[in-house]
Amino acid sequence: MFGPSSPRTSRAVRARLGCAALEVHDHTELAPALRTDRPVWLLRSGAWTVVPAAFPLPSATGRPLCALGAARGPAFAPAAVEVELWRAALADSGGDFTAGLPAGLPLVSVWLEPSLARAFAEQLMPLAQELGEALVVALRAACARLNARIVHVAALDVCVDPRPRVAQVVTSLQLGGAERVAAELHTALPHTGVASLLVPLYSPTRAELALPTEARPPLRLPPAASRAERLRQLDIVLAREGIDVVHAHLLDGDDLAALAAAGYSVVTTVHNQAQAWPAGLTEPRSGVCLAVGCCLAVEAELRAVAPALPLRTVWNGIAPLRVQTSATRAQARAELGLAADALVLVCIANPRPQKRLDRLPEIVAALRARGRRVVVLLVGAVSRAPATGSVAAMAELWSAADRHGVRDVFVALGAVDPPALPLRAADALVCVSAWEGLSLAWLEALASGTPVVTYAVGGAAEVAALAPAVHLISAESSAEQFAERVLEAAGAAPATQPFTASAMASGYARLLRWAARPLRAGHGLWLVTNNFTTGGAQSSARRLLGELQRRGVRVRAAVVEESQERASPGVLALRAQGIPVCFTTPADRADAECVTAELLSAMAADPPATVVFWNLQAGLRLRLAQALFDVRVVDVSPGEMWFAALQNLFARPRPELTMRSPRDYGARLHGVVVKYAGEAAAAADLLGAPVHVVPNGVDCAPISPRVVVPVLRIGTLARLSSQKRLEELLDAFAFALPDLPPCVLRIAGGPERGTADYAAALQARARALPVEWSGDVAAAPFLAELDLFAMISEPAGCPNASLEAMAHGLPVIATDHGGAGEQVVHGVTGCLVPRADARALAAALVQLGADAALRARLGAAARERIAGHFSVARMADAYAAIFGLA
Repeated sequence: MFGPSSPRTSRAVRARLGCAALEVHDHTELAPALRTDRPVWLLRSGAWTVVPAAFPLPSATGRPLCALGAARGPAFAPAAVEVELWRAALADSGGDFTAGLPAGLPLVSVWLEPSLARAFAEQLMPLAQELGEALVVALRAACARLNARIVHVAALDVCVDPRPRVAQVVTSLQLGGAERVAAELHTALPHTGVASLLVPLYSPTRAELALPTEARPPLRLPPAASRAERLRQLDIVLAREGIDVVHAHLLDGDDLAALAAAGYSVVTTVHNQAQAWPAGLTEPRSGVCLAVGCCLAVEAELRAVAPALPLRTVWNGIAPLRVQTSATRAQARAELGLAADALVLVCIANPRPQKRLDRLPEIVAALRARGRRVVVLLVGAVSRAPATGSVAAMAELWSAADRHGVRDVFVALGAVDPPALPLRAADALVCVSAWEGLSLAWLEALASGTPVVTYAVGGAAEVAALAPAVHLISAESSAEQFAERVLEAAGAAPATQPFTASAMASGYARLLRWAARPLRAGHGLWLVTNNFTTGGAQSSARRLLGELQRRGVRVRAAVVEESQERASPGVLALRAQGIPVCFTTPADRADAECVTAELLSAMAADPPATVVFWNLQAGLRLRLAQALFDVRVVDVSPGEMWFAALQNLFARPRPELTMRSPRDYGARLHGVVVKYAGEAAAAADLLGAPVHVVPNGVDCAPISPRVVVPVLRIGTLARLSSQKRLEELLDAFAFALPDLPPCVLRIAGGPERGTADYAAALQARARALPVEWSGDVAAAPFLAELDLFAMISEPAGCPNASLEAMAHGLPVIATDHGGAGEQVVHGVTGCLVPRADARALAAALVQLGADAALRARLGAAARERIAGHFSVARMADAYAAIFGLA
């Protein structure tokens, strides 16, 4: 294969040749594989073979053979234009030309006899082009050199689809919540760039589900005498369709294990609470690479039983328009023959023991006791299969109705799909299930404007948190209490429904793209950040990446707020060190979903062992943490600003993020890194993830003796941002100035975007003071011309500016806040003064400004402290251990 490997390509090679595929990415990997005494088949990654049987090769003619396959569209739809271009190009040369290959057509499938393969290797090695272009150039030259015979062989044709290809494999397509989810995903996933195939394994035992007309029809398997034969037929279909990932619904552990053994990445959705899990679901033998709960409650149950299994949650969703109708409530009731003044309740449930329909008659009796005229519409399909318990559940309902004398209240409508009219007619939907996952009936009711009253089971609380029209009641509540809640809910404000099929599909698309990535182990790390512009956090990231690369670790970076055309100096510095930097569409020009997809695609092509978030936008952190389910994910230096941003984000949670609190995000992380010890407890309390303390590190290179000048030079390094509170430093300098020797205060740093007014206000404040505004300058030469460094330690963190000053042998005066108090040792390497106390800061300036010997002694101790506690090497050692690289 050439290009990143793909599950479907690997299976194609095994099926056709009975051997493993060799994945190559550049000339040095490909050339040795071509030096062989056996024929070579070059197959573009992501392609899969059209003809499942071994292809017949043309007979030898005495001339080396180059047999070409053309690209066809996915699922056997020929890309007719391209196939005809191949044929025409070959026909124009009589099918026997030596001057070269058809120009402008991509190579997707090439069969080479041994002598031609070796000549191809010789032509390929000197080339400097990208691999894809180099293949055409080298193959053209090799064919001309050996007077090769070039033919198109239809048996070498392949299907090519750049999208991840996913099969929604479900037990059957009957009316039911899990089946509806599979069908909705099959319809919606193609809009997210994921190809979908819907495959039911068995025939339905109750009414069959109808698919939207725009969806591709399900692929029906032929009848089979045994379960093993059915799975064998499924494997044939999936291989023929070039499937990368099997997304399973309701399959048991044996079925999942068989699919995993066939070489597929298997993702399974768990649609219910533990009482209804398929047998063997959580056992290691199932081979599942990811289990997805339909709600956080189900994920929590899975984690308690199978903590080693990669787990995620994607909330169920529906297409709201499907259950909406133009009929008014009165019209809907008239059509169903219901009294206009009745209290109409609807219960949507396929009868089985879990649904506990026998609870309804006592609730109805309690409502009647309050003088209400009640009608209960039962919507659901009864299954005749004994294993479902459906018939027995209905018998229990009628028996309870007879005991309470309310049988006349119930109207059994049977299977109604979609249930738009019963929902429109109802005052409330009632759910009395003993357990649920995240019921589609709740969502359908909300979409139709109908309140929901349900026991607090499964994901009910998660829905209620985003949809106030869901009224919860404890599972231990009496029938009278349930009846009271129904009366409170009936006639409530119109419902809202944020749980849409499109949001569900977007959530699954992230996970399925990652599950479909190349079949090779990840290595090294990706560091994802907003940008590499000027700033302490960015400088630390660059230093870390450079040091890890020097240690032989494969490192890559990605930025979401820069463009390739206007790369920052920080990006250019990384590239100069040979560190790859990936650019997404800048986040201010694309939505978070698009940027996330681009990042996942880049990582899938070059999988890491560890992904690091380094001062990354909040929404992207959450989306990536959700998608990266089987790599180590570490959030570095969250800090107090990140804590505040995270809490604000969860104060207005978004359904597509399927997280309800910072701890839900923390559950997706392998660790959190803070920059000073004082932040560790807050991080652990907020996120609940393992917390590590790693202070920043700086180089401690040799420095030249400081030049003595008659003017005391005080300096600071800080962006001109209100967060830095430089006005406090100016006030302290003004207070100290009468008691200082001749001096100057130098401020290095430029204004941030949108802070021009703040910068102008600072300059006005300093107009009568000896202040120099140095702008954006390199730190080393700036610090080399200072005698004393002063810093307002806002916001809290592990400021790089003070570390760099200490590394240059400068004493540091800092406000005692955040990590500054762990850097500066008062009276040993500098001075710490209280926050927001300009007089105390002024006194420290006077003390150190008037005593050169004291400054020299403190500065030397500061440099020693950097070498011992804040070096780049110590920082890299700590991160390597956390990232699993040590």
